[in-house]
Amino acid sequence: MNGNCAPPVGPLSHKRFTSGREDERGAAHSSSVDAPTRRLHSAADCFRGIGYSITPMPVRKNATEAMSCFRAGHGGDAIAVCEMIRDERGSVWPDVSAWYWSAMFGASVGPWWSFVVAERM
Repeated sequence: MNGNCAPPVGPLSHKRFTSGREDERGAAHSSSVDAPTRRLHSAADCFRGIGYSITPMPVRKNATEAMSCFRAGHGGDAIAVCEMIRDERGSVWPDVSAWYWSAMFGASVGPWWSFVVAERM
């Protein structure tokens, strides 16, 4: 995946996971957040900031979770990206904005984890 979105400064901790293969098709990124912050931004904002065009895709759901998804395109690259935020009690938000307001009004307490999964299309 071309480009790199620098981690924001603040109460965030980042980890990146890959398959470790040379022909890598995807990667996962997680951030832990201790307090509501606007420094945690959506993956779409990150990709847009490094020059990708963004096209919304359907939400990816299973029995207990939902992830917001989009297609990031740049030149010949096409990447499917999905993200969600989760708290220790199992509450899940499919986008950063929904999490932020829930956390700001005390409906959820930290720490929280942001998960982003990106796969070449």
